[in-house]
Amino acid sequence: MSEERQSGLISLRARVLAAVGLTLSLSLASGAVLAGLRARDSLRAELQAALAGASQSAAEPFGDMVTAGHAARDLMRFTLSFDGSRHLRATAFDARGRIMVRSRPQTPASPAPLWFARWMRTDIASLDLAPAGAQGETVRVEVVDANDLADAWSELTRIMAAFAVFSLIGAAAIYALIGTALAPLSRLSDAFQRIGLGDYGVRASPRGVSELAHLTSGFNAMAVRLADIDRRNRSLEEQLLTLQDEERAEIARDLHDEIGPYLFAVNLDATLAERLSQEGRADEARERLVSIRSAVDHMQRQVREMLNQLRPTPAVDLGLHAALGDVVDFWREKRPEIDFQLDLDCDDEELEPRQAEALWRVTQEALSNAMRHARPKAVTVALSAPEPGLVRVRIDDDGGAGPADPRPGSGFGLRGMRERMAAAGGDLKIEAEPGRGWRVEATAPARRAARASAAAGGDMA
Repeated sequence: MSEERQSGLISLRARVLAAVGLTLSLSLASGAVLAGLRARDSLRAELQAALAGASQSAAEPFGDMVTAGHAARDLMRFTLSFDGSRHLRATAFDARGRIMVRSRPQTPASPAPLWFARWMRTDIASLDLAPAGAQGETVRVEVVDANDLADAWSELTRIMAAFAVFSLIGAAAIYALIGTALAPLSRLSDAFQRIGLGDYGVRASPRGVSELAHLTSGFNAMAVRLADIDRRNRSLEEQLLTLQDEERAEIARDLHDEIGPYLFAVNLDATLAERLSQEGRADEARERLVSIRSAVDHMQRQVREMLNQLRPTPAVDLGLHAALGDVVDFWREKRPEIDFQLDLDCDDEELEPRQAEALWRVTQEALSNAMRHARPKAVTVALSAPEPGLVRVRIDDDGGAGPADPRPGSGFGLRGMRERMAAAGGDLKIEAEPGRGWRVEATAPARRAARASAAAGGDMA
């Protein structure tokens, strides 16, 4: 795995962990605030109850002070009875407001932070008590919340620490889970790179979560199709090279068979005409010249036919009807002993140029095969529409099945016809029975069907 992909993978993990951490932090802060608010309410209620209890506990001692007549002494004794209290602190004042004695409440070992104490402040008013027989002496009872605040802080920190520990454990588990879940993506990334380099044999293992397993299955199907397309492209390249060699050999053969003899005859007639002219035999020399002109006319026709075959622009420029008519007329002129029938029972305006050219090429190849490998007495070329959205060309001949095998992949011409129709979105069927001849059937989608298919594909996307 490259460093870029590793950094991208870690970045994705970091983003997920950051989102989880932010969520946990907000949850922790919210929980701490809510817990603090509840603790403050509980603390206020507890301190108020302690202050009310102090007021009730002072009723009986203060009554005794009135009866005994020792109010100041008993008042100080009552004040010192609050020593060690967790919630209250008492202070005795004389008639002039001076402190006579003050109780010493319990102090916490680990007090809460100042900010926490300020946030949790209860603001409960102190309680002033004065016995009826006293000479102006009073006792002030105040709440002391340091111990309760320390307890609340200790409890809150324990809860937050436990939550933080569980959050760290959860984050580690999420980190490991994300790594496991994203491992198939890393393998897919490597496989895509190999596909980009032309290795269409690579396959990814469909492991991991169901979504990634479906993605991996789709990748494998794509790789299979790309491998098949690559194989077909290589086969087409080989066929093109072979066809070029075959076409060159055929041109050389036609030149040798069709043009060579006439050139020899022209040369011979020209020599005879020159000699006859020198001998004064003008009529015989004129006959040789007429023969030369006839041979030249024949060679011009042959050259024109070969140029038509070599023309890179197909005859479908004027429509499939005209193209099929031209190819049938070509062979009708070459093989007048064969009965050629052309049946055009379909409008060719609904065909795209690519489909029309494919049907024309298949017809051309089928007729060429019939002329070379069979000995037909009759050939029929029929253009029809078997159903809406389809156009079909069928070539039938009554010649016996020749040496060419109609099975797929058995010959360059037949294989080329199949691949040409497949490239045009059509289909090709070839049948041959001994004694009954050949049937080549090519079917291609019409323009409206192709547009409807493209529109349907766009809607699905």
